[in-house]
Amino acid sequence: MNPRVLTAVSAWFSLLVPSQACGPFFPDTVLDKPQAALAAPPVSYFHNLCRLAGSRLPAVPAPGGYYREPTGTTLRGQVPLEVAELRTLWEKEGVASDVIAKRVSLYEEVRNQLLQPIVLPDGGMLMSFPTQGNQPPALAVRPLGTDFPQDVADYVEAARLHAIGNTAEARALWKTILDRPATERRLRAAWASWMLAKTSADSAECLSWYERVDTEIRAGATDAIGLGPAAKLWRAGQAMNSERMADLIAGMHLAYEAFSGGKEAAAIELRDLSGKIMSKGDADTLRLAAADPLVRRLINLDLHAALDGSGRSSVAPVSKDGADPAPKQWPWLTALQTLAPGDLDDGSRVAWALYSSGRYEESREWLALCPATDPLASWLQAKFDLRDGKLAEANKNLAEAIRLESQAAGWNPANPGDSGMRWFADSVDVDGLNQSRLLADSGIVSLALKDYLAALESLRKGGFEEDAAYLAESIISTDGLLRHVRKVVPEWVPVVTTRSDEQQWQDREPQTYEDMLEEGISIGRLGLDNELRYLLGRRLARERRFKEAREFMPPPLLPVFDHYVALDKARRSGRYTGKTLAAITWNQARMHRHLGAEFFGTQGAPDSGARYFSFSATPFHEIRTLRAGWKYDWSQDPAYVPGIAPDEKAIPEVNTDEVARMKKYSVKPMQRFHYRYTATDLAWQATRLLPPNHPDLARMYNTAGQWLSSRDPKAADRFYQAMVRRCSDTPEGKSADEKRWFLPHLAPLQELTYLPTSLQPPQTAANP
Repeated sequence: MNPRVLTAVSAWFSLLVPSQACGPFFPDTVLDKPQAALAAPPVSYFHNLCRLAGSRLPAVPAPGGYYREPTGTTLRGQVPLEVAELRTLWEKEGVASDVIAKRVSLYEEVRNQLLQPIVLPDGGMLMSFPTQGNQPPALAVRPLGTDFPQDVADYVEAARLHAIGNTAEARALWKTILDRPATERRLRAAWASWMLAKTSADSAECLSWYERVDTEIRAGATDAIGLGPAAKLWRAGQAMNSERMADLIAGMHLAYEAFSGGKEAAAIELRDLSGKIMSKGDADTLRLAAADPLVRRLINLDLHAALDGSGRSSVAPVSKDGADPAPKQWPWLTALQTLAPGDLDDGSRVAWALYSSGRYEESREWLALCPATDPLASWLQAKFDLRDGKLAEANKNLAEAIRLESQAAGWNPANPGDSGMRWFADSVDVDGLNQSRLLADSGIVSLALKDYLAALESLRKGGFEEDAAYLAESIISTDGLLRHVRKVVPEWVPVVTTRSDEQQWQDREPQTYEDMLEEGISIGRLGLDNELRYLLGRRLARERRFKEAREFMPPPLLPVFDHYVALDKARRSGRYTGKTLAAITWNQARMHRHLGAEFFGTQGAPDSGARYFSFSATPFHEIRTLRAGWKYDWSQDPAYVPGIAPDEKAIPEVNTDEVARMKKYSVKPMQRFHYRYTATDLAWQATRLLPPNHPDLARMYNTAGQWLSSRDPKAADRFYQAMVRRCSDTPEGKSADEKRWFLPHLAPLQELTYLPTSLQPPQTAANP
């Protein structure tokens, strides 16, 4: 194999398999960055190349998030394609199905034996070829016999000869195939040409045989396994060895045709060739490339991707207007500018590259050459509108960019924290992140314009869950959110689960009531729209609007939520007293403690449902009160302080109405685990309903006190003091007095047996 190609392959895999840092990783946020709307988004070269070539965008990423060529392009994956071609031929000839089956079986056996020495278990190919007789396949002479087309049988015989080290005889037989009339070599003409190229020791002869592959295919030879694009890719690789611009341009066309034909690895060759062309300093030679429409588009795409915002997704580019010396790409722009038509259809890529480099005035000049129907141009114009303080114009341009972009193939906004794309420059999700950043910019501008519902929709659809939660829980009124959700998500949306999700729930035993209190309830994946409904349901529950809240709770929660509401209603009814009321209140307290996050927790601050209720939320409330700008200073408390530097200025500035609404609608108190404190208050009421030294009282104090003892010993202390005082005649009370704190090894108190029959908890919950 060509050493340069080996180097390119190694470089490709070094790009695709980086070293990941340790998690956890959460969805990115934007409202905590003062200039997030000015940032340059990341660009997927691969994804945009697919669009340019009209190729189908891969829907499923390979492990790790990067693209992988189709299964049929591996050596093992080619055999079914070969068989399908032969089967079709024989069926057209009227060969009996049982005869076809026998021939297919023989062909598969022979082909797999020939591939055995050079194929890895996963179908990949060894980097060195043991074809000199050290691992010869145990095949008879002419293993396919006489029942196969002559060119197919001869090709396989030549392959057998090559595998046992008789390469000269193999090459002679492949040449014999090519000497036959076109109709008699149709099935294996491209194959024979390919192998003559692969086994040639002379580079010029090798290149001529790769050209012959294309010639044969254009003359009617079949190409079931994609040898045509592969041969073009090898020819493009040879162009990299030339210094002539004409050869480099021809190589670009070949690599592009290879990519369009299914050779995704051609993307590497295209970027290498683009870089080599841009490195040419001679204006005349650069103009040759700039005058070629395809080459111009490919180089501009490479320029855009090379100077994107992937490494600083929420940071505005630093201005470098007038900077000197210019990067190596600028001579290309000079050559391009002399040939640019009135409307440069891909000029937005150049404008974005200049913007990402901080060369704003030059970027504006190129932007003026872009057609009005280019979504990238509308998006970039919106960023300049923001810099100029034109919020309404920015909003209009962003809306147009979203309209145009969402109509194109591959619209699937995705936040990087949900996908892991941040580690892969050409992952499936880079384009999704680019789209989510477009929606984020729209949300930021809508927020500045006080269009809070539009901001909510843009941010949540862009995957910015915490930012959207901040608006839904702290900026929009409860009634306003209720009306909005009933309009945009009027009912629970069925969730499409994966096979593994379904298997997980099939294997899981139904939870008992006590299991639910100890483990919580696993609701499963909700999806974008259901998350909004659930957020509203918890907000209504926090405000004790239980009837309305029930409408928006996930179905798996409804049995236990109904039980909680029944306990609350009974506790407040005045019908119960003494130990019966104590049992009702205690059971409600336990539910509030163990299912408080599920019933009452916030998605954003303070509870951080967006971070699984396990990590602190982004402090938007602290940050955005610093309206004009801010920065993070770890040495300060609070850590966010007013910003002074130009890049710490908020663009756009936070409006006063947002701050006023934040103060009015935010959760009060803004205290993480507030539901645990509410639970201890309920438990305290239950303890007051039992007499001193009651058999259950000490365990009630001990259990409820430990709900807070680790996090807030001061708040828990009243339970310890009361336990010692009111349970002094019980073994538990005496032990607590001796220990001077709670008894961690004492079994927690569960439900009380004197709970009314009508208020007994549900015994099990069905799997979601």
